[in-house]
Amino acid sequence: MGLKDFAYKVSQRMHNRVHVVIPKELTDEVDSVVSERGRSAFICDAVREKLIREKQVNALEKLKTHAFKGGPKEWDSDSAGWVRRLRKESEQIRVKRLRKRDQ
Repeated sequence: MGLKDFAYKVSQRMHNRVHVVIPKELTDEVDSVVSERGRSAFICDAVREKLIREKQVNALEKLKTHAFKGGPKEWDSDSAGWVRRLRKESEQIRVKRLRKRDQ
Protein backbone atom coordinates (compact mmCIF):
# COMPACT_ATOMS: atom_id res chain seq x y z
CA MET A 1 0.00 0.00 0.00
CA GLY A 2 1.44 3.35 -1.04
CA LEU A 3 1.54 6.49 1.07
CA LYS A 4 -1.35 8.00 -0.92
CA ASP A 5 -3.55 4.94 -0.28
CA PHE A 6 -2.61 4.96 3.41
CA ALA A 7 -3.46 8.65 3.77
CA TYR A 8 -6.81 8.08 2.07
CA LYS A 9 -7.70 5.19 4.42
CA VAL A 10 -6.69 7.21 7.50
CA SER A 11 -8.73 10.15 6.23
CA GLN A 12 -11.77 7.94 5.70
CA ARG A 13 -11.56 6.61 9.27
CA MET A 14 -11.43 10.07 10.80
CA HIS A 15 -14.45 11.49 8.97
CA ASN A 16 -17.99 10.39 8.21
CA ARG A 17 -19.69 11.23 4.96
CA VAL A 18 -23.18 12.49 5.68
CA HIS A 19 -25.89 13.24 3.16
CA VAL A 20 -27.61 16.43 4.28
CA VAL A 21 -30.31 18.27 2.37
CA ILE A 22 -29.86 22.04 2.55
CA PRO A 23 -32.04 24.65 0.83
CA LYS A 24 -30.45 26.13 -2.31
CA GLU A 25 -30.55 29.68 -1.00
CA LEU A 26 -28.56 28.54 2.04
CA THR A 27 -25.89 26.82 -0.06
CA ASP A 28 -25.73 29.90 -2.30
CA GLU A 29 -25.17 32.05 0.77
CA VAL A 30 -22.49 29.68 2.09
CA ASP A 31 -20.79 29.72 -1.32
CA SER A 32 -20.78 33.53 -1.25
CA VAL A 33 -18.81 33.41 2.00
CA VAL A 34 -16.49 30.47 1.27
CA SER A 35 -15.47 28.61 -1.86
CA GLU A 36 -17.17 25.35 -2.81
CA ARG A 37 -14.04 23.56 -1.61
CA GLY A 38 -14.52 25.18 1.82
CA ARG A 39 -18.14 24.16 2.33
CA SER A 40 -17.45 21.13 4.51
CA ALA A 41 -15.10 22.98 6.84
CA PHE A 42 -17.53 25.89 7.10
CA ILE A 43 -20.47 23.61 7.88
CA CYS A 44 -18.38 21.65 10.42
CA ASP A 45 -17.46 24.91 12.17
CA ALA A 46 -21.10 26.00 12.19
CA VAL A 47 -22.24 22.68 13.65
CA ARG A 48 -19.52 22.84 16.32
CA GLU A 49 -20.57 26.38 17.29
CA LYS A 50 -24.21 25.34 17.45
CA LEU A 51 -23.40 22.31 19.61
CA ILE A 52 -21.38 24.44 22.01
CA ARG A 53 -24.25 26.94 22.29
CA GLU A 54 -26.80 24.19 22.85
CA LYS A 55 -24.64 22.61 25.58
CA GLN A 56 -24.24 25.99 27.26
CA VAL A 57 -27.95 26.73 27.09
CA ASN A 58 -28.80 23.27 28.43
CA ALA A 59 -26.29 23.65 31.27
CA LEU A 60 -27.71 27.05 32.18
CA GLU A 61 -31.27 25.75 32.05
CA LYS A 62 -30.31 22.82 34.26
CA LEU A 63 -28.58 25.18 36.67
CA LYS A 64 -31.59 27.47 36.65
CA THR A 65 -34.07 24.73 37.48
CA HIS A 66 -32.01 22.63 39.89
CA ALA A 67 -29.23 24.58 41.56
CA PHE A 68 -31.07 27.63 42.83
CA LYS A 69 -34.59 28.05 44.02
CA GLY A 70 -35.65 31.34 42.53
CA GLY A 71 -32.25 32.29 41.18
CA PRO A 72 -31.30 35.77 39.98
CA LYS A 73 -34.13 38.05 38.87
CA GLU A 74 -32.91 37.86 35.23
CA TRP A 75 -33.87 34.18 35.25
CA ASP A 76 -37.51 35.06 35.83
CA SER A 77 -37.78 36.38 32.26
CA ASP A 78 -38.81 34.34 29.24
CA SER A 79 -36.09 31.73 28.63
CA ALA A 80 -37.01 31.36 24.95
CA GLY A 81 -36.50 35.10 24.47
CA TRP A 82 -33.16 34.87 26.24
CA VAL A 83 -32.10 32.03 23.94
CA ARG A 84 -33.16 34.05 20.89
CA ARG A 85 -31.11 37.04 22.10
CA LEU A 86 -28.13 34.77 22.80
CA ARG A 87 -28.34 33.26 19.32
CA LYS A 88 -28.71 36.69 17.70
CA GLU A 89 -25.66 38.00 19.57
CA SER A 90 -23.70 34.90 18.62
CA GLU A 91 -24.71 35.31 14.97
CA GLN A 92 -23.62 38.95 15.00
CA ILE A 93 -20.23 37.96 16.43
CA ARG A 94 -19.85 35.21 13.81
CA VAL A 95 -20.68 37.60 10.95
CA LYS A 96 -18.13 40.13 12.26
CA ARG A 97 -15.48 37.41 12.41
CA LEU A 98 -16.25 36.29 8.86
CA ARG A 99 -16.08 39.84 7.54
CA LYS A 100 -12.81 40.45 9.34
CA ARG A 101 -11.40 37.17 7.97
CA ASP A 102 -12.38 38.06 4.39
CA GLN A 103 -10.69 41.47 4.50
